[in-house]
Amino acid sequence: MKLSKKLLMLFMLSLIVVLGACEKKKNNTSPSRTVRGGADQPYQTQPVYPGTQQPSPGNNSGYNIGSEWVYLQSNDTYGFSEAIRGLVSASMDPVELGYVSPYGDVALIGYIDMNQQWAVNQANSRLRIEIWDDYARAGSSPEIAIQFNSLSSYNYNGNQITLVFQDSYGEIIISGQITQSDFYGTVSFRNTQSFAGGAQHASGVIGYFQVPYCGFFRCQ
Repeated sequence: MKLSKKLLMLFMLSLIVVLGACEKKKNNTSPSRTVRGGADQPYQTQPVYPGTQQPSPGNNSGYNIGSEWVYLQSNDTYGFSEAIRGLVSASMDPVELGYVSPYGDVALIGYIDMNQQWAVNQANSRLRIEIWDDYARAGSSPEIAIQFNSLSSYNYNGNQITLVFQDSYGEIIISGQITQSDFYGTVSFRNTQSFAGGAQHASGVIGYFQVPYCGFFRCQ
């Protein structure tokens, strides 16, 4: 009888250890999107053109040339704000989002590894969106960051190209046109999740941009 009790105690202790390890592993699983700030992989940026400076997100400078940074803009301030609220609703309550302006508050940071034959190295292409609402600009909270470390798919026709970045929360779609010097177009999103767990998932166009071709794509 004593031996049976000892075996039972050992079994229970082993079960507790196993369950604790599983719970710890579950809790250490981080989402693929950052809500506020967070540790993200650093970007290997291309050299900034002579005479220009890397922009400072959140300063409303309107800077949109000379590097892989560009600020999303829109002629519809209310629509822009609502689109950003829809975008973040995939992973956070949009009530927590402060005021966002279409003039220097949302930065698009990208690098597409594409050669002169329009072949793209999807594994070496990346995108980061930084949202600097009034909380982040005031320094009371970090920026809201959405980062993709690879390109899911792309399609091009002539000088038109569509880039799709995807994770478990949804898609970011960049549709644009390439000229000899610039890349310009629009950024839209399509969520596949909602922070509230409902069946309604937000989608829409965020805004437009224009950035030097050699700042967003690899130049050979």
